[in-house]
Amino acid sequence: MTLIKDITGKRFGKIKVISFVGLNKHHSALYLCRCDCGNEKIINGSDLRSGHVVSCGCYKRTRLGKETTIHGLSKLKSYKRIVKIRCHMLDRCYSTKNGKYKNYGARGIEVCDEWKNDFLAFYNWAINNGFDENLYQKDQSLDRIDVNGNYEPSNCRWVDSKTQGRNKTNNITITYNNETHCIKEWAEILSINSSTISYRLKLGLPLDLVFQKGKLPYNIKSLWTKQ
Repeated sequence: MTLIKDITGKRFGKIKVISFVGLNKHHSALYLCRCDCGNEKIINGSDLRSGHVVSCGCYKRTRLGKETTIHGLSKLKSYKRIVKIRCHMLDRCYSTKNGKYKNYGARGIEVCDEWKNDFLAFYNWAINNGFDENLYQKDQSLDRIDVNGNYEPSNCRWVDSKTQGRNKTNNITITYNNETHCIKEWAEILSINSSTISYRLKLGLPLDLVFQKGKLPYNIKSLWTKQ
């Protein structure tokens, strides 16, 4: 039996719950709700309680409309792209339904109050810190310098997809001769295939052999194991 927590009469943001209307196919409670704008809509109770839904959609439209009108940005190509980038950033950090939430919000990654509450603050930072509306997404993406840090001016930059791909929590970094790089960077520096480096690391070879150019003796694994 499904236990229903009745939230009739309660308020969530601009939404007031009017009545319980039934269960969806996933056995989640559905409620008829009225937004402050007058619009009525059936909403999942869990979306209300989690804060995922705070209006019928009018709040987001009004907010973006005001930003567009006041700042005169709606006709700029950069505006539309930065709006999308900011929305994705917020979604990763605060929406449990986002597929990437586990790597961001679930790890405690947040967006600073300045960017979270003020689109114009984020827009101005982007424009003043190298954002180029003429570059494709693969050549320009929002990257956190410290992958364990938050989204904030001092910890963010615009980089190409290659650089961002190397700045991930699952990348393996290796320090050799007082230099630290990920495997792909070492492969480029030493002109060795990255898969070769990975294989040698799995064998447990010392770094001098891991980074040695050319083929190693075919029985290097057994030779090293005996040492």
